[in-house]
Amino acid sequence: MTVTAPQSTRSGIPTIPLVKIELDRDLDITTLHMLFGQITEALSVRPEILAIDFSDCRYIDAQAIRVLLD
Repeated sequence: MTVTAPQSTRSGIPTIPLVKIELDRDLDITTLHMLFGQITEALSVRPEILAIDFSDCRYIDAQAIRVLLD
């Protein structure tokens, strides 16, 4: 998983307009902790937009979907 967060400045205050998480593996019980950690880290910088790229993810189980919806 890769997190990309370009910074910009709005009214002199540094902001994170977009955080992108690129998933490069299946999401199941064995990778769930990594997904949760990446989302938590990404949201901690309070981005305007959080984008999750699933293009390289071939499988997502129900528990991973629950993390995404929570």
